[in-house]
Amino acid sequence: YLPKPGEDRFHLCNEPFAYAPSAKAACLSGGARPSLRALGETRSPTGRTSLAVEYGLPAEGPACLEVLDSLGERVGVLAQGRLPRGVHASTWRPGPRPPGTYWWRLRAEGIDLMRPASLAAG
Repeated sequence: YLPKPGEDRFHLCNEPFAYAPSAKAACLSGGARPSLRALGETRSPTGRTSLAVEYGLPAEGPACLEVLDSLGERVGVLAQGRLPRGVHASTWRPGPRPPGTYWWRLRAEGIDLMRPASLAAG
């Protein structure tokens, strides 16, 4: 007998079992909700600065990952549309933008997460 996902490991086949109405997989980091974590600033050998972020999506679906400046204006979009389940990493190259605090913003599954990201003077 092959058990169904979410089913107790041992039970009689003729016993009723209360299955969840729909299975919802947790993202690889173990969470059942979208997650957002600022990873920090990196510099390439050529001296270009970028900010890195990690985000997790518990299920495939519409999502948007963007960068906002200190005034709340959108200055970059890293991912938008129907995104796959799992943990992802992205980088944003600010180009000529001034140093200061920027914000990562992840919107997915009705949740709006924001995390600060500091860009140092180069």
